[in-house]
Amino acid sequence: MKDFKEQFDRLVAETMETPELLRFFAVPMIWARAQTLAKQMALFVKNRRTCWGYAAAGSPHLDVKSVIAEHEHEELVYDPRCGSGHFELYIKQGEKLGLRPEEIIDAQPLPGTRTAFYAWIYMAKDWPWLLSYATCVAVEKMNDNRVIPGGGMSLRQGQRMIEDLGLTWKDLKSEDVHRTADEDHSDMTWGVFERYATDPRSQQDVLQAAVAGLDVYRSFFNAVAEACERTTGLPNSSEAQGMRKENSI
Repeated sequence: MKDFKEQFDRLVAETMETPELLRFFAVPMIWARAQTLAKQMALFVKNRRTCWGYAAAGSPHLDVKSVIAEHEHEELVYDPRCGSGHFELYIKQGEKLGLRPEEIIDAQPLPGTRTAFYAWIYMAKDWPWLLSYATCVAVEKMNDNRVIPGGGMSLRQGQRMIEDLGLTWKDLKSEDVHRTADEDHSDMTWGVFERYATDPRSQQDVLQAAVAGLDVYRSFFNAVAEACERTTGLPNSSEAQGMRKENSI
């Protein structure tokens, strides 16, 4: 089981070094790009809720449903780390980036992110339950700072917006919570594999499903990177300076 977990974690860590993720983090963050990212990440969160829901529905095991229910309660209803569900954090973070709540709630996907959402839903809904679950866990682990050298997605995204936009972790409500919450979620969800992926065949199937889920993750952020590259503007424009002063805590 230790070797299996190491292989799973290695797939996650290697994803951070793929061309799509390197492209995403190579784009300097300006206010308009941060707004594009915020809208797509809000949609990403909604998609995750759908996929975890299908994973729960697909499993015949009550202990698996219980793990997912605990995970989703924090995401949807109440996380003691922040005193709310996680989507509310995206609304608060969007406001710091100059977006109205309805712009986060009613955000529309890019063509490439829409494709990624459909792909994840297909995996979660139509694959055997353990593989459906594996795609969800793999995506969740992209925020696990213990697995990825240099930190996971929320930590890296937060650091970039702090450096490029002059924001603080207090401004970045979602990134701040997720840079630690998903480590706990990784621990919470891994036990299912210890109970149900105990032979070489099932473990290999889980690893292949994880690769598929992570490939879609790469496609999602490649689409966001492409949109950000097309978004131009001066990072230190007078408008940005005014927004920074208004939104800082």
